[in-house]
Amino acid sequence: MKIAIIFFLFFAVGCSPSYKAGTPTSDPTNNNDNNNSDNNNNSDNTPPIADSDTLDWTFIKSKVLNSCVGCHGGSIAPKLTTKAEVIANKTTVLSEIDTDMMPPASSGLSLLSRCQKSALHAWLDAGAPDTSTILVGSLSECASEPPPPPPPIVYLDWNVVNQQALVSCSACHGKTYNTYANAKKRIKSILSVTSSGSMPPKNPLSQCQLSILKAWSGAKTPQTTNIPVATLKGCS
Repeated sequence: MKIAIIFFLFFAVGCSPSYKAGTPTSDPTNNNDNNNSDNNNNSDNTPPIADSDTLDWTFIKSKVLNSCVGCHGGSIAPKLTTKAEVIANKTTVLSEIDTDMMPPASSGLSLLSRCQKSALHAWLDAGAPDTSTILVGSLSECASEPPPPPPPIVYLDWNVVNQQALVSCSACHGKTYNTYANAKKRIKSILSVTSSGSMPPKNPLSQCQLSILKAWSGAKTPQTTNIPVATLKGCS
């Protein structure tokens, strides 16, 4: 009966009471969901890691080792609740974390991400500072992908009118519309037939194409303008 109670308590807690510094307790084939993840955070209620976080003790405690102290904050060795305790056991801690021995699969906790591992190494290599100006985002394993550059601004000009708005007209009307001088001369009639939907007969111009023609006409049909096409109705 005593043996049954001991085993019940062991599995209810989810952490091995036999773990001692340098003694792995989990299966080396630990396949937690986060194994070898490229994500910056594990999934155990760890606050999100930001590029602007600084590599200091507060960061290490709250965003790297926070899943460890659930077991190693009490009677299970090594204790890791203070900076001094982490430093004193750094060889064991790094070995267990780097080889994905900890957290053990039986704990239900995710393994540390590459970013968390890299941050712990970098913090210890820097002397385990209480405060730091080193940004976590400066670590290659933690840096976020830079946002894509914004698309170039396309301004309304004759090329846009010809290649986007009149392209379907030129298929039938040829040189009548596909030169700047002819399109400029006939813009009123072009607007009349395209706005009514009578031309082109099978595929009326889109809202964006009509907006291009109207804006170009309203600007007095210049070769170039400073009007961004994306600001025209239907073109965003």
